[in-house]
Amino acid sequence: MSVRKAAVHYNVPKSTVGDRVTGKRNIEVGRGRKPALPLELENSIGKSVKRASQLGVGISRRQLLARTGTLVKKLKIKTPFKNSIPGKDWWQNLKERHTDLVIRKPEKTGSLSQM
Repeated sequence: MSVRKAAVHYNVPKSTVGDRVTGKRNIEVGRGRKPALPLELENSIGKSVKRASQLGVGISRRQLLARTGTLVKKLKIKTPFKNSIPGKDWWQNLKERHTDLVIRKPEKTGSLSQM
């Protein structure tokens, strides 16, 4: 489909479609606020939580937020977080972006599970 036909079909300006096709504008760039943390950092946080889960180490929501805050301070990333610690809104959005991420309360392991 040509740029002109696509613009007419989707009721979008021709220049916008042309910019996306030629690469002047990134296709993944959307509307709204920019993310508080870089995507790579957020993905690595998700991977580390999953890895800890596989090892049997439970991480609570508070622990994750505190560790993320420590990481933000260490990397000196400018964020809108209060005291560099993310809040409930960031947590909710993180769960929406990473649907396979489930955090449960850490539980003590019994002596039978170690056998």
